[in-house]
Amino acid sequence: MKKKRKLLFQIGTVFLILTILMIVIITQAMYKGVENGFLKGKSSQIGGSLEAAYYNIISWCNDPFYFDYWEENPGFLEDGEPVLSGSEDELLNEEIQSQGIWRGEWIREQSEKIQRYCAYAVYTLVATSLSGNYESLKGEGEAPADRKDTGAEPETAKEQDEADRMASYFLSGKTSEDTYDHRFLIDINEPHRGFIYSFSANSGISRELGDSMELDLTEHPGLQKLLEEGKNENTFEKVQNFPAKGSYYIGYRPVIIDGKLRAVIGFTYNWSTFRRAVAVILRNAFLLGIGGILLMEMILLLMLYRRVIVPVARMQQGVSDYTDTKDSRVLDIKMTAVSQNNELGILSRSISEMAKEIDQYTRENVRLAEENARVSSELEMAKSIQASQLPNVFPPFPERKEFSIYASMTPAREVGGDFYDFFFVDQDHLALIMADVSGKGIPAALFMMMSKILLGDYVRMGFSPSETLELTNNAICRHNQEEMFVTVWLGILEISTGKVTASNAGHEYPIVRQPDGSFELLKDRHCFVVGGMEDMKYQSYEFTLSRGSTLFLYTDGVPEATDASEELFGTERLLKILNETKTEEPSELLPAVKACVDGFVGEAPQFDDLTMLGITLY
Repeated sequence: MKKKRKLLFQIGTVFLILTILMIVIITQAMYKGVENGFLKGKSSQIGGSLEAAYYNIISWCNDPFYFDYWEENPGFLEDGEPVLSGSEDELLNEEIQSQGIWRGEWIREQSEKIQRYCAYAVYTLVATSLSGNYESLKGEGEAPADRKDTGAEPETAKEQDEADRMASYFLSGKTSEDTYDHRFLIDINEPHRGFIYSFSANSGISRELGDSMELDLTEHPGLQKLLEEGKNENTFEKVQNFPAKGSYYIGYRPVIIDGKLRAVIGFTYNWSTFRRAVAVILRNAFLLGIGGILLMEMILLLMLYRRVIVPVARMQQGVSDYTDTKDSRVLDIKMTAVSQNNELGILSRSISEMAKEIDQYTRENVRLAEENARVSSELEMAKSIQASQLPNVFPPFPERKEFSIYASMTPAREVGGDFYDFFFVDQDHLALIMADVSGKGIPAALFMMMSKILLGDYVRMGFSPSETLELTNNAICRHNQEEMFVTVWLGILEISTGKVTASNAGHEYPIVRQPDGSFELLKDRHCFVVGGMEDMKYQSYEFTLSRGSTLFLYTDGVPEATDASEELFGTERLLKILNETKTEEPSELLPAVKACVDGFVGEAPQFDDLTMLGITLY
């Protein structure tokens, strides 16, 4: 039960982590979606207000003179009134009264001598347009603001309608639910960057004509874009602490006069308001999402527990019991209980089948192990039999003091194909045989036994070495279906004279050391291998061993011994170790050679049998 809970806890933890990640991703996606949708709608709303304000301002202020004058004379207003001399003000009133026209209309037609008053009138219109202050334009029983100090009244209904229409232009975008926190008209060009032409706010700070705002264009990419590109289009940006402390979304509209950017209209929306509203929406969505996902997760975990964890626990328990009992029948019953019609059911059936196959393999392995034990026992017996067929008691002829002989064979496997032999033909003739059968293992060992018997029998019958090889070759070839062969060096030593009559059937050169000399290869004539082809002719040759001479015979396993880097031991090393070993006794010479070969080979595996025979004549 503990393991079940552990798996359920692990899965639940993964689900919880994935749930949190999913909620975070969904929340961010929702926020971005809401934000993008809101910005699109707000941009459209602000853009409409900017366009209305722009056309109102440009229709009354489409002359660079006004902006230049306001920047050069930011203090031309005193208490909201224009600073005019008495004569200028009197002249203005007289002209208006005499012509009976609307004062604002007259101002725009006058010469430069009253431009200061004209700048005031346009400023009043611009400021009113941005602030949307309808009451300041149209008070009860009062004329529009541009006629405020004249006392002149509209003479016709048409003139009054025109004033009302002008007021509605200034109020474009202004409603009782207006959410713009600030409306302003500022300069963004040097040297008057930040100069305020008009500024109105729903609450908080109040700015007048001539005030200045700190403007670092690196913090205002929208304004910087307007200044660099000079395009006559709206742009939007989110900024911090501009034009007042807080976070704002601002829409800008450039005011271009005579092809030159003279000012920028700006409407701001308090971004904190949006974030608070969105936070409430996202919080509610988050809580609902968490609740729904947790409920879904609980249902999923319950289903997972019943349909996955419990069956898995049953399979685990069944496998654990099978590990102890090795009874596939019991496991099959337990796996059948996992009856889900899904991958777990398939898995349980697969486990049951696997257990049956394991039982079968186990029985087969037991049988093979028993068979291997039997084969190993038989191989060990074959090795013992093979070793017993070779002379292995030294000294073999303790009563004969005319010579000293020693031999050894180290097979690469349990049994080998190399063999040596020595025996007396008569009291004065000693036969010496060194042979190497092609192949290894049991077949080579059997072929070796047959070859050894044939060679020994023919020598004992009195045949010469060459005749013995010919007879043996024909006997082997008649029944050599496996096409195996054997290399043989066969010599008969006449002990009284030291004369050796020998024949070489494809074997290694013998090595001879004469008295007071060094070991050297005796490069005798090689004949064809025994067993290779029927009716082959072999030749004998003779050489003499003086008293104190040593004859060393060996198979190719000695010079062809290979180390880990696949380098051969070689004949040169063999001659060197033979000459460096200062002894005449074969029983000391052969172990020295074997130790040198073993040291050279190291950890590399032995690939061939190592067989050696040495005889010293005294």
